[in-house]
Amino acid sequence: MDFAFTFLLTNLLGFVVYYIIPAAPPWYVELYGFEFNLKAP
Repeated sequence: MDFAFTFLLTNLLGFVVYYIIPAAPPWYVELYGFEFNLKAP
C-alpha cells in the first residue's frame, strides 16, 4: 500500500508542477518553434 500511495503522490505532484510551470519538450520546439505570447492567459 505504501508503494501505491507514493506512486499516486508522485504523479499528482508532477501534474501540479507541470500545470503551474508548463514546458514544451525540445523536439516540439525544434519542429514548431517557440513564440512567447504576452497576451496568452
